[in-house]
Amino acid sequence: MMRSLWSGVSGLQAHQTAMDVEGNNISNVNTTGFKYSRADFGTMFSQTVKIATAPTDGRGGQNPLQIGLGVSVSSTTRIHSQGSIQTTDKNTDVAINGDGFFMVSDDGGLTNYLTRSGDFKLDAYGNFVNNAGYVVQGWNINWDTQSIDSSRSPQNIFIDPGMHIPAAKSTEVAIKANLNSGLNIGTAKTPIYALDSVHGYNVKDGTTKDENDTGITQFYTTSKNSVEVTEKGVDCASLFNGSGTGLNLREGQGIWVSYADAKFSTQGGTGFNKDSVTDQNSVIFWGDTNKSVTLDITLNGVHIQNKDIKSLEEAINYINTYTVPQDSRPGTGVKAVKNKDGTGIDFINTNADGTTDNMKNIDLTVNNTNTAGELWNIKTKKDDKENNIFDWDKTNPVGTVNDNGTHWIKGDAKGKSHNVHIVTAHKYIYTSSPVDLPPMYNPDGGKGYNPALQDQVGTAENNYWNAIQGGLLNTDQRTFHTTEDLRELLQRDARYGVDYDGSGGFEVDGSDINEGVKVTVSASGEFIISNPNETPSRPNVPIPGAPGVTDNRKPHNINFNITSYTDSLGKVSTNEAFTNIFKGFDGNLNVGNSNRKSEQLFLSAFSAGLEIYDSLGSKHTLEVQFVKQSTTQDGGNEWQMIIRVPEPAEINTTGEGPSNIVVGTARFNNDGSLSSY
Repeated sequence: MMRSLWSGVSGLQAHQTAMDVEGNNISNVNTTGFKYSRADFGTMFSQTVKIATAPTDGRGGQNPLQIGLGVSVSSTTRIHSQGSIQTTDKNTDVAINGDGFFMVSDDGGLTNYLTRSGDFKLDAYGNFVNNAGYVVQGWNINWDTQSIDSSRSPQNIFIDPGMHIPAAKSTEVAIKANLNSGLNIGTAKTPIYALDSVHGYNVKDGTTKDENDTGITQFYTTSKNSVEVTEKGVDCASLFNGSGTGLNLREGQGIWVSYADAKFSTQGGTGFNKDSVTDQNSVIFWGDTNKSVTLDITLNGVHIQNKDIKSLEEAINYINTYTVPQDSRPGTGVKAVKNKDGTGIDFINTNADGTTDNMKNIDLTVNNTNTAGELWNIKTKKDDKENNIFDWDKTNPVGTVNDNGTHWIKGDAKGKSHNVHIVTAHKYIYTSSPVDLPPMYNPDGGKGYNPALQDQVGTAENNYWNAIQGGLLNTDQRTFHTTEDLRELLQRDARYGVDYDGSGGFEVDGSDINEGVKVTVSASGEFIISNPNETPSRPNVPIPGAPGVTDNRKPHNINFNITSYTDSLGKVSTNEAFTNIFKGFDGNLNVGNSNRKSEQLFLSAFSAGLEIYDSLGSKHTLEVQFVKQSTTQDGGNEWQMIIRVPEPAEINTTGEGPSNIVVGTARFNNDGSLSSY
């Protein structure tokens, strides 16, 4: 029994010793150069009760019977693993990265000691010593020959306190780096550059500047006195989302932006009354149980025809069978409902579905053979006192092909009477080639308005007047290359390219114009669209062809729907990553102080700091920043380099931009090799 108890006690004693070793390790966690130890255990054998026997012919052998008396700590082992290297503000602190020891001595080198602690200092006489006063051993420099002779025996390291070393200013720096050209950059990103609402003009400094000019990089000083890039459009193909994943935008890809539901109502009037006992002239007739009419329209490119329509409800239901695309035919995206007075149809396209042209906006043509919903003269026979019997044989359709018109649609300003086009959604398509947006007068600021240039094609004034007269109310694709291109196109369409009231034509009084809308890019990388309750001042010149017309411009509520784009042939794929960036616009943006934001957009950015010295020996940090600017057509990349030093140092002698900043570019081929610098 005593022997069993002693074995247990020996285990407790051994583990107590191991705990002492671990406690010592923990207590020295901040000791410079310390190497931790571990306890090595060993078992104790004290008695052999029975020895081992060999096997015999009829019987097997037996193992020995040995009883141990516990455990002991046989030794402790020092573990010489590499510790972490830390930067300190003390010039005499040194560390060994790898194997080796510092050698110190207290008797001039006769007796040497080894240590991993590099916590050294200089004493009053210039000796390089550790905290115990032991002098570090090594080889001093020969200042006459500027050399170190390591073949001699190590001596005390000594630095003359009165020695003066001339400062050597930096004359050349070198950086060796790999730039990530891939589709994921992690946290190595910077927000896209901020942009104001005026194209070709910098509101901050009040100067005319082209945001897309890659040869000019504009800078401004922040409230914290730092110099930052501003007003710079960058290639949208080089953008990344918030998680650092590339949008991988390619030629022809893009998005649909709907600013309002596309709505159109057929022309109103007096509906047909089947209970009337008198003749009905110029009534809207959608058929009857005893008289079918023909529905024949083309809606968003889809021909819809039915020769057996007997009511307005039948017409609506039949039109709605074409809303959603089928395997055998495209859809219209348009939903038909009965209008509020029950005599006609309201066509509505929320632009929330589909990715192709035929599913957006409303393009309605009433064909010549259509008789449904037109004006009819219907005579009633009065020889039946209980039931009205209509004389269908003598009907005279009014407003159909007989007078080359249709009752559905009011004639627009161009004299058309069979077609109406309601434009509230636009497609924005990326191109890898630079885009030159035509200039346009902007009431927010920039170049002033010169009435003498209003009729000169290509001027900012002429483009402005074309826009406010419906020049952007079309479905032409909007092509962009940079973030500034896209920002400006979104703003122009929100102001001048949306049929907010669903009239299908241009209002000369400007009632469809929403000129207070502003689209900007924030310093944190979001596209921001605001819809304030304001109407900017219009230039004081008459509207061409309509002098004296009242200005009825007003703010309009906006209802966004953002969807992906693809072409009808299916040769261009959708880019969901790019679409999702702008899904934050979705929903109502009513007139007021609120706004809508996209997700943040980022650029790939890398920076490195290099230590340099001036002629007085003072240390400075030179910062080199690389920012991906564009993706070339052959699959390579172009990076902007911004090299800066703290003011008042000067490295830019061109006279353009800050004197402490130099800007350059580095272009790479599609195999990663350097093309130009």
